[in-house]
Amino acid sequence: MIKLGNNIRFVTRVAAFAIVTSCYWSLFELEALVRRKSPRIDVINKWVPRWARINLKIFGVQVEAHGKYADDGLLYPSQGKNDVGRIFVANHRSGMDIPVILATVAAHVISRHDLATWPLIGRSARRVGTLFVDRASRRSGASVLKEVNSTLLSGEGVAMFPEGTAHV
Repeated sequence: MIKLGNNIRFVTRVAAFAIVTSCYWSLFELEALVRRKSPRIDVINKWVPRWARINLKIFGVQVEAHGKYADDGLLYPSQGKNDVGRIFVANHRSGMDIPVILATVAAHVISRHDLATWPLIGRSARRVGTLFVDRASRRSGASVLKEVNSTLLSGEGVAMFPEGTAHV
């Protein structure tokens, strides 16, 4: 009986995730289209954290964050007083780490290169400014460092998981 309940809960959560993702993606694309003159990062920083927060709730993940911004329910800003972007560094222990970062900080995530080719996920990740790196390629590493530098100089944040692997 417990197994059946777990299966039903899982299917319900996945269905809710799919519905929420479809709705938020549509709203994101609509606003990006309507606000063409507005910087794309403004639209990203509006919709991506909302999407992440609601999906964390769907999957029963409670995020506990404290500090000047978190206490007010705000994203930790992408830039410091000098208008240069910030680098956010975190451990990558599970698949929920990405939505937690997206829900709490204004930053582009650095991800492994093969994710860019995944159906739906890859397209979505590229659309919101994910930076991709092939850890086996020095050329890719150098290229993503240039992208990180450019992103930071434009005042946008970058989030990274140095060990690069999620542990289940």
